[in-house]
Amino acid sequence: MQWPMVGVNLPKISGFSALDEALSNIEEEHFDGVEINIETFPMIIEGEICQMWVDVVKAVLQKHKLFYTAHIGRGPDLRDTINPVLHRSVLAST
Repeated sequence: MQWPMVGVNLPKISGFSALDEALSNIEEEHFDGVEINIETFPMIIEGEICQMWVDVVKAVLQKHKLFYTAHIGRGPDLRDTINPVLHRSVLAST
């Protein structure tokens, strides 16, 4: 990829089955990259990385010549002291 690179946020999709088509559309529009909300798919569950979801999403992402970044939509609420172990785990997983 050449500089400058331009990316877009992954649009809201109806589910995992729509991911490949959404990425194809983004490529057809000549964008270079995609920002994915990490909450789009359950890749982190109760503070633990869900490797099954990571693997299936990764397989689709690798089919496309895009760069990827990620963000957390709402973010972990680290102000809640009821379960600090869980919150530290969520933070470490991200």
